[in-house]
Amino acid sequence: MLDGSRGEGGGQIVRTALALSCITGRPVEVDRIRHNRRIPGLRAQHLAACRVLQDMCGARMEGCRAGSTGIRFLPGRMLDAATISERIQTAGSVPLVLQAAVPACWAAGGRLDLTVTGGTDVRWAPTADYIRYVLGAAYSAMGIRMSIEVSSRGYYPKGGGRIRVVVEPSRLRPASFTRPYGGEIGLFCTFSGIDKGEVADGVESVAGRFREAGRRCRINIRKEYSVGSGAAMLAFGSGPGFVAGADSLYDGGFDPGMADGLVRAVGVDDHLADMLVVPASVAKGTSVFRVGRITRHLETALYVASSITGCRYGASQVDGGFEVRIEGAG
Repeated sequence: MLDGSRGEGGGQIVRTALALSCITGRPVEVDRIRHNRRIPGLRAQHLAACRVLQDMCGARMEGCRAGSTGIRFLPGRMLDAATISERIQTAGSVPLVLQAAVPACWAAGGRLDLTVTGGTDVRWAPTADYIRYVLGAAYSAMGIRMSIEVSSRGYYPKGGGRIRVVVEPSRLRPASFTRPYGGEIGLFCTFSGIDKGEVADGVESVAGRFREAGRRCRINIRKEYSVGSGAAMLAFGSGPGFVAGADSLYDGGFDPGMADGLVRAVGVDDHLADMLVVPASVAKGTSVFRVGRITRHLETALYVASSITGCRYGASQVDGGFEVRIEGAG
């Protein structure tokens, strides 16, 4: 039994636990789900992730309904190949669904063709392009063969965006992300229903912060179809031993402060760290990454992964941050 109110106390515990249940074949039960949230229990995006993982391994589930504060997941055998379509009935985050489904399929050695409709770029979740470019680069370093296509954008409150991800059978391996990065920063922005000049001004304000820090920028601004108006921007960089990004949604402009953390990053950014725990916990060998701080999300992911897989982990303080080591269960 996992305590869903522990650590970050949100939907991450459910997504991580069910993904690892698919991989290991071990039943899991989570109670007190989102206990400390204003509206406790499972919401639309959590239910979508649960249903996708259920389809991937033929699981039996109890408690998979809106508002439920407890869920029991009894996995079956992972499918060798799965083609799944899922619709989130709100602007709930599609990237959070992918965050659970992709490593489960990858680690289990199957092929997944998954299309999810809902919110592609919404608050309190990584954007579609963060998943495509930042998480995609990190997973590639760990052996994944994955492609992501954003067919349409879905901004809050209308949602309706669509993302398709194809994961091929891959050989999982540990990885090391411990180096600084001094290369070019990519600034990728998509928009719909907003004046392009206003969007470009917002991108330029962020680019200026990077240039002040001595970094070159590569800017790409693109109008893409969406049923509602909105804009999202990703700043990212990757190289040997380094993958990091920062994203922002348009609200009269983009957050110029998104540049600061990325300039200082060594190894991975704070948000990417917890997304690496699931594959690292089941890889054969030791993964190591440096991060600026130990977030509640990272603490939560480590707690769940060690509880289910038996992986061992530790963190030590280094200059300007922490080094996290995860010895996978293999």
